Amino acid sequence: MKRYIFIIIVILLLVSCKNISEEAMSHQEVEEDIEYFLKTLDTHPLVSEKPELARELNEFVYSEIKDSITEKNLYFIVSKALSQINDAHTMIDIYSQDFRAVDFRVKWLEDGLFIISDGQMFSKGDKILKVGNKSINEVLNDFSKVLSVENENRLKFLIEQLLPTKMYLEYLNVINEDGTVTFKIMNIEGEESNIKLRFNTRYNLLDKHYKDIFDNPYYYDIDSENKVGVYYLNQCLYNDEFKKSVGEFFNEVNKLDIRKIAIDVRRNPGGDSRAILEIVKYLEYDQVVNLNQSIKSINKSGISYDGDIYILVSKETFSSGNGLAGVFKYNNLGILVGGATGNSTKAYGNTISFTLPNSKIMYNIATKKILIPVNGSHSNTIKPDINIKVNIDDILSKRDPVIKWLKYE
Repeated sequence: MKRYIFIIIVILLLVSCKNISEEAMSHQEVEEDIEYFLKTLDTHPLVSEKPELARELNEFVYSEIKDSITEKNLYFIVSKALSQINDAHTMIDIYSQDFRAVDFRVKWLEDGLFIISDGQMFSKGDKILKVGNKSINEVLNDFSKVLSVENENRLKFLIEQLLPTKMYLEYLNVINEDGTVTFKIMNIEGEESNIKLRFNTRYNLLDKHYKDIFDNPYYYDIDSENKVGVYYLNQCLYNDEFKKSVGEFFNEVNKLDIRKIAIDVRRNPGGDSRAILEIVKYLEYDQVVNLNQSIKSINKSGISYDGDIYILVSKETFSSGNGLAGVFKYNNLGILVGGATGNSTKAYGNTISFTLPNSKIMYNIATKKILIPVNGSHSNTIKPDINIKVNIDDILSKRDPVIKWLKYE
């Protein structure tokens, strides 16, 4: 059974976080780390298949080396090099350290970049117009040079996590002399103002953005009044507990004669791709085309659901979550609803985590090509059949327009 592993699964095995230092490294330490890094790049199928890419990465890394290099300098050199492979699974490990940060949360919505938390100098719903002297488009462009992504959807999701952090705001060169950072914002009344914020918190991105997903990797909700069932697959796991949960969902759907269900992978960062066929076995199909065009016969469960099926997707849908969306779309198992995903249909997986010997900078490299079945040519994202936009009014009203559409359209 082929698996599609997301880097977060590897990260969960980490025992401790290593914070990046601003102290200068010795020439020998830098040289040893660079040699190790360049050697490990051959682990990636694309690099091993294309000697010219390996040469370009080698030349780029050495062109970035200056007389004095800190761990932080090296961190961004490694990150920039990895981003040039154009594989979202092969990237610097942003989850292996704690970050000093501005204490707010942001979200990139259909109508712009918004603050989605309250504070003394800002309110939930304020739109960010500038970060320091940089426009939002400039911020997007600058981040694209250091983050490994395959499309803009994924880039925006990573920026949501990293924009509040001091380390990445320093990279943007927007920190004031007094140690603050200025944001130009516009409130919901349309009034613009400049606010100066300090780095008054510290956190790990894994805890900040994924704790609820790991606490609740899958669960379901059945609305018997509207005859709609939703299975929230927040993480692709494959164990007895997951298999039991899926079985209970379809048993209840069958018992209550529910004719419309959805598999929600909008927040799914990936995991074990065997979860895909575990769901398919409850449908009325005996055979499907799976990842890498493999044809799989389905071990039927005894239940054969033949009602309407929807797959809910967003820019956070990634790795095995993206694979599930692609398999369902290609085999006409369900209709995709929501927003375009954060992963390509021609991707890489089965990542290995590496640590540089001296700086202890951590990064991940994919080792296997993963092809999601498509009709026609491959794309850098999977687009929904029905696009539903989420805007700031939805956030302020605590309204989920995708679930609303599912229940009432």
